[in-house]
Amino acid sequence: MAKTNVNPVFHGLGMKYDAGTIPSVALNRFGIVLEVHKNEAGRKLYHRVGIMNRATIDWGPSRFYDNGNQPRVALNNNELAVDVHKNQHGHTL
Repeated sequence: MAKTNVNPVFHGLGMKYDAGTIPSVALNRFGIVLEVHKNEAGRKLYHRVGIMNRATIDWGPSRFYDNGNQPRVALNNNELAVDVHKNQHGHTL
């Protein structure tokens, strides 16, 4: 039987880095992380970009990008992101 090298992956401690609800996270193969979330008290949507750094993620600032609810995000290896969310009233995409 061939022996394989297994390197455990540790993605940091579960520390709070921002306030908000309904997060969605995307990661590409280059270690770029995109996170979107709704603010905790309203219908404003924010995004944050980070870079994987061994056992943690080096996050950039949180930035407002739209009004809405239930955001979902995808990110490809060309750094093209797609966000889908309901409108601020929660009825349509």
